[in-house]
Amino acid sequence: MSNRIQSYWDGILEDMRTTQQFSITLSLDMADAVERKVKSGAYASVSEVVRALLERDAAVERWLREEVVPDHQEYLADPTKGVPADAVLKSIQVAARRTQTRVIFSWRSSSRRSLNATSTPSHPVHHHPRQRSQAKSARCRSPQ
Repeated sequence: MSNRIQSYWDGILEDMRTTQQFSITLSLDMADAVERKVKSGAYASVSEVVRALLERDAAVERWLREEVVPDHQEYLADPTKGVPADAVLKSIQVAARRTQTRVIFSWRSSSRRSLNATSTPSHPVHHHPRQRSQAKSARCRSPQ
């Protein structure tokens, strides 16, 4: 193949490429963290870890731009609409206690079912409230 044809095809293939290979240098701590993520099975490759981090970074940027900045501008326009930090903290604590209670209830329910069925405890199961009520009603039905 002539050089002219080869360079033509190289140009077309380069335009069609959807990925680009990079060589990056990380600190040993960062490299270990990436390797642990891959070895854990959470990610298939180093590239997947980097993609996930970039996606997360983009999501945070979008959240800041679309929610935090407008809310802050709204607060600056009318500070009386602001909520004191201690009230926000209390609200978070209440929500955390509710979530913790649901997780404990769910774990106890799933453990009881597991103990009845297999005589070995199971791991906690996190159910959506609707799923939990469906599971409860399924347990309450008499066998056919």
